[in-house]
Amino acid sequence: MLAGNKNVRMWPIILADSSDEKSLENMAKQAKVIINTVGPYILYGESVVRAAINNGANHVDISGEPTFLETMDLKYRDLARENGVYVIGACGWDSIPCDLGIDFLKKNFNGRLAYAETCVRVNRGPSGYAVNSGTYESLILGIKSKSELGEAKLHQSVMPKGVPKSETRVPFRFLESS
Repeated sequence: MLAGNKNVRMWPIILADSSDEKSLENMAKQAKVIINTVGPYILYGESVVRAAINNGANHVDISGEPTFLETMDLKYRDLARENGVYVIGACGWDSIPCDLGIDFLKKNFNGRLAYAETCVRVNRGPSGYAVNSGTYESLILGIKSKSELGEAKLHQSVMPKGVPKSETRVPFRFLESS
């Protein structure tokens, strides 16, 4: 319908409610890519992923919730592949800078890269970052999922062999306070 139209103001806005399956299906039928910012994803994200996959739309989210990401991978990997769509998680502010930094190092570092560290500093006060309620809820639910939702068993299902051991030992660092 709007293929080739680079003026995004001409693109329609499709509204959907994550608690209304019909509205999600309607949205997904009209979309090529759904950018999901619904969080906390563990509570509201699966219905959006399911609607996207069932209706032929690709799905991208900004989740940083390991339990959600791994659950979606286990439940929907095969169906997404069958339907020819992608489900891509963790495309948010906390993952993109790290991914870009690692990519930069791989391209520009002559030698064997053993490990890389990243850090974020959050400033307090008027120029600082305020945590929104969805991010805070995701944090609390993430802590809860460590024990109640069996995150360790879930992680083992996704990566049965575990994360490969590095030959290089990463130095232990204490958190710095400012």
